[in-house]
Amino acid sequence: MGRNGQSKLRMEGIRGGGGFSFLPHFYICCYFGPLTDDHVTMRPHTLAVNIANFGPLSRCGKREPASAQRPREKRHMSTRQTPCTIHRGSLEILNPSIDAPGLRFLAQFLPILDSLNAQPPVSAFVSPDLRFIVNRETTLSLAQLSQMFQMRAKNLQLFRHDVELAWQVEREGGRGWTVGFEGTSTTQFRGDEVLVRVAEMNVWELEKGEEGGLRLVEARCWMDPAAVTARAEVIFQQ
Repeated sequence: MGRNGQSKLRMEGIRGGGGFSFLPHFYICCYFGPLTDDHVTMRPHTLAVNIANFGPLSRCGKREPASAQRPREKRHMSTRQTPCTIHRGSLEILNPSIDAPGLRFLAQFLPILDSLNAQPPVSAFVSPDLRFIVNRETTLSLAQLSQMFQMRAKNLQLFRHDVELAWQVEREGGRGWTVGFEGTSTTQFRGDEVLVRVAEMNVWELEKGEEGGLRLVEARCWMDPAAVTARAEVIFQQ
């Protein structure tokens, strides 16, 4: 069989007799290379160049005329740039008049959240539907956080976050702010001299409340609690 006969047989197979009729022509090109009028090339790396320069191929391998080609869909991409405000160092040196509502919220609320008060005044800062997510696995509700506050006040003599880097970006539609901060948490159990330090990464989602101000609706934390767990086992076995 000559070259033309072999090409004809292969083309007939692609058109429907050889098991490839269920594949769109794009996938056929991926396997065999771009199709031409009388043969199948074996150069799949030329596919992108072929389509970019000459347009899509028809199912029989011939290039469609410009009038028959479907118009390309217009893809709309957002070009809006969202400003990001970054603060480096402790929140204690954050300028209280800085034009960064999310960072001001963080500087005001984090010390309250870290306090060893069994019932810290958090209601003015959080949504009733607050979700606190740890390592993308454990999700705590506001009621469960209240229980954690009580246990912490009972068993700890020190707990705090030392922030090293914090940033904020405005949420889509101006609904609020996303705030992230990196730092170290320090835990000290009652009657213990050991300070347990754990590196953390936190992201808070803040939304504007009905009466103004911001409310924390979701908090996500990434950290390894192994050091705190190990120290707790030592303390409570004594």
